[in-house]
Amino acid sequence: MSKAEDGGSPPGTTYQFTVIREKMRRHPGPVLDFALGRRRQLPPEWLETFVREHAPLVLRRRRDDELEAFVDGAAGMLGAVYGVRVAPRQILPAPSGRAAMAALATTLIAPGDGVLVTEPGYPAFARIAAQAHARLMVAPLDPSAGFAPDLEGLSADETVLRLVALNYPNNPTGTVLSRAAFEALGRHVAADTVLYNDAIYGPLTHHRPPWSLLGYDFSEGNVAVVELHSLGKLFALGPLGVAFMVGPEEPIDAIRRFSDFSWSQLSSLQVRVATKCLDDWQYVAVVRDGLAGRLERLRAVVTALGFEAYPTDAGMYLLCRAPAAVGDRQAASAAEVAEILLEEHGLAVAPWDVGDHSYIRFSAQYRDEDLDTLSELGSGSRLVSS
Repeated sequence: MSKAEDGGSPPGTTYQFTVIREKMRRHPGPVLDFALGRRRQLPPEWLETFVREHAPLVLRRRRDDELEAFVDGAAGMLGAVYGVRVAPRQILPAPSGRAAMAALATTLIAPGDGVLVTEPGYPAFARIAAQAHARLMVAPLDPSAGFAPDLEGLSADETVLRLVALNYPNNPTGTVLSRAAFEALGRHVAADTVLYNDAIYGPLTHHRPPWSLLGYDFSEGNVAVVELHSLGKLFALGPLGVAFMVGPEEPIDAIRRFSDFSWSQLSSLQVRVATKCLDDWQYVAVVRDGLAGRLERLRAVVTALGFEAYPTDAGMYLLCRAPAAVGDRQAASAAEVAEILLEEHGLAVAPWDVGDHSYIRFSAQYRDEDLDTLSELGSGSRLVSS
């Protein structure tokens, strides 16, 4: 277990993917973008038609009945996809996932509150919590335990937590939280703790049913489970993307009251598009199956190049152990591996250095021609070595 200064994201830190974009922009030659991916996912045809026919609605504030229809649809989706029953009052729409995270942190975290985050994980919430002057603790994900949070180093003082922030299915590891890991986590969560889960990739599970923390029973104590869901990436909604928070009425109402100050109202077009997406959940299966195929093709290529890839249970990324060398150049960290790959091979990946472990992440949103070029980098031999 470590403090934020050792592994978190303190105020002033630049968003790591902004740094990656800037490095790709400054690279003098062509770049194979496997850090973020340049493949453009197309929305379903009905969505493009609907947006064209109703474009003026983007200039109109959403009506109450439109918002009620969306919330009812979201509640129905949670029941149908995850087997979770929630009341409409427990759902709060938001203009984006990061806006929802910021509102949650601002509403529920006071300066000095203990907040536990996991690493590696989607970095935005750790940065937001640090900006709120939380007492940030970082639990590394243990690759030998299926990337479950390593809580053994949690001291008695650190068990006084206001909020535990999870990200399952996890980005970048692509894992879900096992029953054993959930039970271990439950032993460390005290009463009145908020257990927050970023479940953006919840429907994109490749070897099991869709996954939500809301399906677990936290009947002991007074733990509030708040979860974030989003439609933006699933349906390629771009600026029309809508996210929503789900949880007990008390924290959701508190975030709702603050949201009146922190973000503008959704447009009528946003809400109506999102509501129609909730009625076409079969499209998500198409996206999920397509990603599963792309991940397997990517796995075959990077394995042939010498990378050691971890299993991927969910999401759209392939995580690999950072190699000890690229060609004849030694590398002491994932950051060094990423620098060498970009500098010498025009290959962009996302690095993660976490304590004693180092990883690099490949995106499945690659262009097919980039995968063909990547397969040729080794010229018949391994590009990297352990």
